[in-house]
Amino acid sequence: MSWKFEEPDRDDDFFKYINSPIKAYLSGLLGSDGCLRNNSGSWRLAMSLLNSDRHVIEHMVAAIKLDKDRIKVYKARRESHRDMARLEFSITSDRKQDKGTNMLRDVMRLGIVQNKTKIYNPPIEFLNGYAPYFWSGMADGDGYFQIGDENNSYKFGLAGNWDTCNELRKYACKIVPNLETYHFEGKTPDVGTKKYKWKDTEKHFRNWAKKAPWQDPDSNIDVDPRDQGQLRAYFNKHVVGTQRHDDSYQIVFSGYQAVEIVKVIFGPRIKLFNARKKLEDANTEEEKAAAKKEVTAADVDGSFGMERKTESAAKLVTWQIKQPGKFKVFPCPKNQDATN
Repeated sequence: MSWKFEEPDRDDDFFKYINSPIKAYLSGLLGSDGCLRNNSGSWRLAMSLLNSDRHVIEHMVAAIKLDKDRIKVYKARRESHRDMARLEFSITSDRKQDKGTNMLRDVMRLGIVQNKTKIYNPPIEFLNGYAPYFWSGMADGDGYFQIGDENNSYKFGLAGNWDTCNELRKYACKIVPNLETYHFEGKTPDVGTKKYKWKDTEKHFRNWAKKAPWQDPDSNIDVDPRDQGQLRAYFNKHVVGTQRHDDSYQIVFSGYQAVEIVKVIFGPRIKLFNARKKLEDANTEEEKAAAKKEVTAADVDGSFGMERKTESAAKLVTWQIKQPGKFKVFPCPKNQDATN
């Protein structure tokens, strides 16, 4: 039997303990953009990113000590699409010594399972103090920034299932104890897939709404028949028995509190970004020497991550915030631990 990749130093215990920034970051990135699939009994871990973010995959290859030739670039077939870089490797059966099963166990413990989108739950208990790096990885995969001077439009958001968004809410409450400027948004109606397909479910909802129990004067269902949101929520919960759709939620932070949260999550990366910018702008030898020292010091924990997201985070935290955000939904209870 021939083996295409020779990786004698591959670290199959890389994800056993989350005890470094890069491990926490990759755990978060895999939680958002990674997948685990079974190919004829061989479990394979895979991740695809834009080719412009290929350096992130290269960091992962170097950290686990994989063969760099595992990275494949797929050219876009349409002008509207972009080139993709993909890393995929077996973690059970393509090696001379079957050590990969350790990594299979470890990534599954971190929530990276087959078809994880709807059931993924961030592995908060395993982060060992590296939560900012974990959420930095999650944000690189499914986060976004909105920066504008008009109407105090300073926002940081993350898309995902309910558990993912809610865990970020809890973490944000630790950063900003009186967190108020955030809300949940639903990209798609929370309609289940257990009993009905989408078209069938919509038809069933319309028929149910016409003759729903709330039309009975003696009904004790507390919903407003004019409120489509209340009707759909009741229908989803009691009629369909819902499963949440993938990416059906977003949690969005606004105003100065978005800035405070981004400062913590992207802190090391912003520090390195600013140090590199200072080096580019340096004119004298003394300025260059001082900037190089800053870059060297910051490069330890901030060298990985998507550069475009880092740049957006750096812009957001330096923006002139005029006033807090204007919406208030689900504030953290005062004097209560955010983990409750």
